[in-house]
Amino acid sequence: MVWRSAVLGALTLMTLSPARALAPDASNAAGITEHLGAALPLDLLFTNQDGCRVRLGDVVRGAPTVLVLVYLHCPVLCGFVLRGVERAVQQLEKTAPPPFHVVTVSFDPNDTPLAARNMRAKFVQELAAGPHPPWTLLVGRQPQIGALTSVLGFRFHRDPRTGHFTHPAAIFVLTPGGTLSRYLYGVQYPASQLRRALEAAAHGEVGASFNRPRMCSEHKIYKFIPDVLAFLRGATALSLLALGFMYVRVWRADSQRPRRRPPATPPNAG
Repeated sequence: MVWRSAVLGALTLMTLSPARALAPDASNAAGITEHLGAALPLDLLFTNQDGCRVRLGDVVRGAPTVLVLVYLHCPVLCGFVLRGVERAVQQLEKTAPPPFHVVTVSFDPNDTPLAARNMRAKFVQELAAGPHPPWTLLVGRQPQIGALTSVLGFRFHRDPRTGHFTHPAAIFVLTPGGTLSRYLYGVQYPASQLRRALEAAAHGEVGASFNRPRMCSEHKIYKFIPDVLAFLRGATALSLLALGFMYVRVWRADSQRPRRRPPATPPNAG
């Protein structure tokens, strides 16, 4: 009940702070402009999780590709995106989907192949219980990252105060030839939608994006963290006070209750 109240209170705080949520700030630079049908620059050079230089076309050609953009030290949103992809892949593998790749690209030029290898090992280990598609992680330099994100219409912004990025949450489905076929937004990707997107991409089709919600970004999550933490601290303190009050009442009632005397023991005969 305490956690339920805390969550409801946190949502209430967000609802009561529209001015802060809508205030203009650097997060306005983050978002997505759809470029459906655009051809990705497949000659871009990146470094994979093994430290090898690879062309983008080497990892996205030959089968439909689920392309995921994250940065590897992201504390919140990227983890939700990757978990959403992981769950969708696990569900897809139960239904014999068409062959496909998963390619994750970091948009932070400071990320390293070692960090990519550690992240990939973590997710592949969790998928190892069953069949799973090839999953490649790539890191790169700013010119290559900029060229790729520009074609995808993916806009992000680094907050100079925290060093973290404001960015949208979405994944991209590519045709076997590297054409942008569809966008899937948010952090949860129903297996049925992803399957339809992969089947369309396998035939080289470019389709309309699935329900496009209002974009969520890391910055807006961070803005409410102090409010949520303050509310949780207050809720915890109130819960402890309520428990203490109840304990005192029970203790007092118990101490005022008349005590029964044990029955007298009859004297021993003889």
